[in-house]
Amino acid sequence: MILSFAMRTALTVYLLLIVLLFAGCARHPDRHVREVSLTLDDSMDKGSRNETIIFNKEKGAERRVSLMAADGRSTLNRHETGPILTTAFNELVNAIDENDFYNKKDYVRSSFNGADLTLITVVSDEGSHKLIADHRDPQIQHILTAIQKTASEITWMPVDP
Repeated sequence: MILSFAMRTALTVYLLLIVLLFAGCARHPDRHVREVSLTLDDSMDKGSRNETIIFNKEKGAERRVSLMAADGRSTLNRHETGPILTTAFNELVNAIDENDFYNKKDYVRSSFNGADLTLITVVSDEGSHKLIADHRDPQIQHILTAIQKTASEITWMPVDP
């Protein structure tokens, strides 16, 4: 059976569409994300600050903040929890997917003296993916903005020590 040029062209276009469709599905597989966290470590002349925010799909949100004076004394320790809406969690996961998080490489610096460190971690059925964030990357900025937005929507309640 000999196909006409028009039939071969239509078949080629059809096959290309199928390949592109499957390639798109492969780019964003259903990872079943369970948890997203952000850890910020800031070194300052007068001490340091550490903040960790965890968004867990099943358990809600948790935030820990500690400030340490330059002499090593703790000046603040705060632990809070709060509920997270499924829609808010899903929006955060979508922002992570849409901004190519899983293909990013760790930000590497020549020196960490006095430098800030931002670590984003995503836990899914596939395991844990950690990334040292490069704040100059616009996609990372979008992810960090989505994390901050999600955190701002939570009603935080202090946890008794």
